[in-house]
Amino acid sequence: MKNKYILLEMNQRNEIRADMNMAIKSMELTKIENMNVKIDTGCPYTSIPILRFGISSTKAQQMKQSDCVDARIRKEISFGVNDSKEKRDEDKENMR
Repeated sequence: MKNKYILLEMNQRNEIRADMNMAIKSMELTKIENMNVKIDTGCPYTSIPILRFGISSTKAQQMKQSDCVDARIRKEISFGVNDSKEKRDEDKENMR
């Protein structure tokens, strides 16, 4: 390999997707294989809906509520490439 880049092609829906193998030890998910995820090139974060890991909606809601009240969990708005500076400033102000 001569460079540090990976060539990915967009699919018919103009998405970039990849099959991922991963583990999330903090959630005791040790063997996740061939999970197809969308890579959002316009956002600093890539999120995967927790239900894709086979967790029940009840357990997912409990985890969400727990994270909401835990001060150690960082909370911030993730903006997309189509969000204007005005929208970002407005949303940040509304969070205060």
